Amino acid sequence: MYVMDILPLGKTKSKVLTDEDFAFSLYNRELAEFGIVIDGEIPGFEEIIRPRLRKRGMERSFYLLKAGDRTERELRKKLTEGVYPPDIIDEIIESLKEYGYIDDRRYARLWIDTYREQKSRHWMAEKLYLRGIDKGIIRECLEEDREQSEGEDPQIAQILSFLQKKLFLEEDRAGREKIIAALGRKGYPYRDIKRAIEALSEKEGSPWE
Repeated sequence: MYVMDILPLGKTKSKVLTDEDFAFSLYNRELAEFGIVIDGEIPGFEEIIRPRLRKRGMERSFYLLKAGDRTERELRKKLTEGVYPPDIIDEIIESLKEYGYIDDRRYARLWIDTYREQKSRHWMAEKLYLRGIDKGIIRECLEEDREQSEGEDPQIAQILSFLQKKLFLEEDRAGREKIIAALGRKGYPYRDIKRAIEALSEKEGSPWE
């Protein structure tokens, strides 16, 4: 394995580009320690450098996870930004998953628990997807939450509260259509909006059609 180029990463680290189509980062003092120079051979990569990079990557991951849960994609992104080789990133991720340090399903459930009273299911699904959670996991967790909800559906309660604040039943047809459109933009499905309007009408004793 040979060094194709060495690029600075700040004042103390550098990115080493190899002829085997991957890169890694080392502190500048380590470059001198291992005798790594452009066009030179990289000595002891598998025996010395690779274990050091894996250990450093694990330590970086634990530091990030101390601040809060991360999805697999978020952690991969951070390690990639740290210029760890892809195969080392794979090993680190698999180890963290094996011991439960990252769990996308758990992450999704906690997210839903946090926001179910304030946000629509559509909003939660969209945010989870942007964080790298698989669509199948998102659907399953939202469905589990729907089935486990006791009493009034939190989403219906959110819509009902919005309708009451906007004095929905006192609006004319055009005003009601604007309120319904606003709820749609927030991600609430029409079937739930209709259920909430029916509940409000029944509560207030006033038809809305």
